[in-house]
Amino acid sequence: TANSNWGGMVNQYGLSEVRFLYIPVWAREPNPTPGAADVSVDTVLDWRAGREAAGHDVYLSTDEQAVIDGTAPVVTVTEPSYASSLDLAANYYWRIDEVNDAETPAAWPGDVWNFSTQEYIVVDDFESYNDIPVGEEGSNLVYMAWIDGFDNPSANGSTMGYVTGASLETGNVHAGGKSVPLAYDNTSAGISEVVRTFTPAQDWTAHGVKTLSLWFAGDGANVAGQLYVKVNGVQVNYDGDAANLTVTGWQPWNVDLTAINTNLSNVTSMTIGIQGPGATGTLLLDDIRLYSYDRELITPAEPGAAGLQAHYEFEGNTNDSSGNACHGTAAGNPFFGEGKIGQAMSFDGLDDVVEVPHSAGIGFNDSTNLTVTLWAKPIKLPRLSWTGIITKNRDIGGSAVYGIWINNSNQWHFHVGGRKGNANIPGAPEPTEEWHFVAMTHDVDATTLRGYVDGLMIYENTNSDPAPLTAQSPLWIGGSQSVTEFYPGQLDDVRIYDRTLTQEEIAWLAGRTQPFDKPF
Repeated sequence: TANSNWGGMVNQYGLSEVRFLYIPVWAREPNPTPGAADVSVDTVLDWRAGREAAGHDVYLSTDEQAVIDGTAPVVTVTEPSYASSLDLAANYYWRIDEVNDAETPAAWPGDVWNFSTQEYIVVDDFESYNDIPVGEEGSNLVYMAWIDGFDNPSANGSTMGYVTGASLETGNVHAGGKSVPLAYDNTSAGISEVVRTFTPAQDWTAHGVKTLSLWFAGDGANVAGQLYVKVNGVQVNYDGDAANLTVTGWQPWNVDLTAINTNLSNVTSMTIGIQGPGATGTLLLDDIRLYSYDRELITPAEPGAAGLQAHYEFEGNTNDSSGNACHGTAAGNPFFGEGKIGQAMSFDGLDDVVEVPHSAGIGFNDSTNLTVTLWAKPIKLPRLSWTGIITKNRDIGGSAVYGIWINNSNQWHFHVGGRKGNANIPGAPEPTEEWHFVAMTHDVDATTLRGYVDGLMIYENTNSDPAPLTAQSPLWIGGSQSVTEFYPGQLDDVRIYDRTLTQEEIAWLAGRTQPFDKPF
């Protein structure tokens, strides 16, 4: 700022503030910002250009060192933006070298930035559909997008969405807030299928896509048939166990797109159906997605007796059949009845419990692997407190060291030492009045607790919380010393291992015999 004394005896000027402004020659202000996650695969990279830059060399790669060394593929652009083609679920590194051959030096290498891309592309997650009638503003009916057989049931036995009340399911979803029921009835028609037409056509080859994934949940009352999908009319059959259509928990079906002989760069339609005479029931559908991952299968494997410390089959007694003599004693008045495997023990939820004295084999400390498995058929009652199914406390009346509960929100709860939590995988099956296989594993090396229902993992907790010292209290089956409510319902085939069973072994104990898809 120049200040003058104009009008004085001698004209003088002074400077009261001096600023030096500098425009960097290097690229800066990148978008995506460094470390950004879930970046769209269609994003346009941009940045603020450096001073004197006549062009911009863009280095972009999943190989960080190649970007640092300048050996990554390079594209030269004249504007400070670059429309890239990115792959799903990838970690990218990029840098911009500002260039001007008329200057010395002719290039100004920039910093290396990074971001990661979105994991999947949504084909349909059923979140946008509503029940606004046709012709009214905002109408988006699921059965207008997925054409069913409602108007011609003798040829196509499908119905997409509930026919009374709200058309979408909001109480049982895999993720988000909505799923859709697909009712099928092949008593008259040979098939039940729904078809969605894509306008414009979709490209299922871009961004490294390899797999089509959809989630479904069955019903115990379903009569199973052959589940299938069609892409551009080309059919691929579900190669899992048909009985999975009767499983209430959410299950993925991952389809290897290379097995579909059609033009995947021009996908105009997708069909979901169930065929087979007499097949009837309802499937819930959710989260149809495209992934860049390869399909992986979980193949059930018998765990054998290795590490089995206690085994309660409840075949007319509460003895341990593992050979380790961890026998239990019934208190209250539990009784034996028809079970999941032979007989089971029934508990009244008032004071029935099986107590097993403490022993080293069924104890736990901070260097112990552990697996607990059982079959449970709980009676669904209003829960004022937590219901202990199988628990081991640190001392009489003390806090739990390990156990499986149903909490007062009717969720499965798993607890081993300092690692604990409720079922947190989207769509986890709730305790219902039918048989569920429930398991919990603790992996010391990975500091990980996992919970499973019906052979599917529904909970995972990995942290470094220390576990308490060895539990000295008795093992309770059908209750817990640290909560007030006892377990109402049946229990069968209770097992305790001193090792971490694999997901394949858990699946075998859950009664699964055929391979099934590992969730992404």
